[in-house]
Amino acid sequence: MRNGKGCQSCRRRHIKCVTDPGSSICLRCKESRRVCVFDPQFRFKEVRHVDTASQGSRSRTHLIYEDDQRWVPTREAVGFILEDGAGAEYGTADFIEQDERPRASAEMPRYTEAASPLRTRAPSIPATLSLEDNAETVVVEEDNLAPESGHFIQKLAPWIDCCDRYCHFAQEVPKRALRVPMVLYAILALSSRHQSLMSAYDELEASYYHGHCLEMVIKTLSRPESSYDDNLFATIICLRLYEELDEEVDDFLHLQGIGRLLSAMPAFAHSGGLAEAASWQALRQDIYVALNNKIPPSFDLDNYGRSRVFDFRDDGACANVIILLFARILQLIFSPSAIANFGAWDEIERSLAAWDVQRALIFQPLFAKDADPNQDQPFPVIRLINPAQVVALQYFEACLVLVRQHKPPDKTLTGFEAVKERRNTERELIAALLAVVGLAESNPSVENANFTAHHLLKSSGYHISNQVQRERSISILRHFQEVMGYRTHSTITLLRSQWQDLDGSVE
Repeated sequence: MRNGKGCQSCRRRHIKCVTDPGSSICLRCKESRRVCVFDPQFRFKEVRHVDTASQGSRSRTHLIYEDDQRWVPTREAVGFILEDGAGAEYGTADFIEQDERPRASAEMPRYTEAASPLRTRAPSIPATLSLEDNAETVVVEEDNLAPESGHFIQKLAPWIDCCDRYCHFAQEVPKRALRVPMVLYAILALSSRHQSLMSAYDELEASYYHGHCLEMVIKTLSRPESSYDDNLFATIICLRLYEELDEEVDDFLHLQGIGRLLSAMPAFAHSGGLAEAASWQALRQDIYVALNNKIPPSFDLDNYGRSRVFDFRDDGACANVIILLFARILQLIFSPSAIANFGAWDEIERSLAAWDVQRALIFQPLFAKDADPNQDQPFPVIRLINPAQVVALQYFEACLVLVRQHKPPDKTLTGFEAVKERRNTERELIAALLAVVGLAESNPSVENANFTAHHLLKSSGYHISNQVQRERSISILRHFQEVMGYRTHSTITLLRSQWQDLDGSVE
């Protein structure tokens, strides 16, 4: 057994619980006027045997339950809290395996027979899921809950979890949704919205869920900042992806909300668990907006500098390091006072080289083949093992694109040497851009890679001069819309117009 940690409210929100000596309520619950309930001082673990010693000899007695053993009925399954090495909680798990649980007598009501939100029911019986949120009852039709939550877990969460080894949005967020209505509505809104883009799914349903979710978010944001938690953060991440799906009318409102939330709770970016996973997804969303709109990232990048990813402990950490470096390059490019800072550009290039050395020690491509448009291979083939590796290499190549595109030229070079340097830089830029797109095409299971490929083509695709590579770029953008529902019409139109302006050869 071990001492309990914090009140139930703080544990559920995964935030630090602070209590003054002698007080029966913690400071966070006191500020937000929540009921503060502490668990018993000790938690007991399951005991399957007892070891005893007598006169120098040891013996072990196994505890075996009799068939007629009576059990105390409970409302929920017994479980335990999962923690990482630093003591941060990141989920729960069953205490006893399903097939190892002791048999209950016929007189005892079984938990497994209780009403479950996802249990199949007869069509004639109205099926709803009812959640309580501070005396507010939320009812969701169960016929919608199962398919839409399943769509979120299988299709949408992997986009967000591409660099998260714990897959918090696929594993933890759906669990939160079963007890936090705000999170549930966010999942249903995002899932419904995506399905409406992919098919003839009713868009009004997505608007309904989105509206209710916004009401709960506004209500939560009206409370003291100390009550903000990772449930709120995960909800806004889903809402941001909801508005990002429609690139043609994206007004970035939820991204601004994320920025304010990170400003109020900067520790989210390095707190571990769901909050930190959400903060890295938020940074990628901020990067997309900055790149497409030619503005510096809106987030405070120094908050991410205290994350534990810089120990390069896994592929996801490796990817997050280069993502942060990409954001710093954008900050340098779109800050007028810094664009001509040659020392900053030299430091960026040293950081890129150092990252690539570290990356090579962690992973290498399974297969790589250069592009050859003459052999019907417009883009390079680069296959990797998992999504984090794909994202990591994509952002590295994207960093090279930006550096080659925006680093001020060496003013000491003139004449032939200056022209030669410009052409070499152009070739390196195009090679890096082709690698970004090739990584997305070579790893179709990593759908998130399509976002990066799209945004780089939109911002730098006009550099592509080969006709075969141009047409394949258009085909890839169309395929991106087909498989992910992300609208690419405006990007295709922009590229065709830019290519035509440059050489007048594109029909």
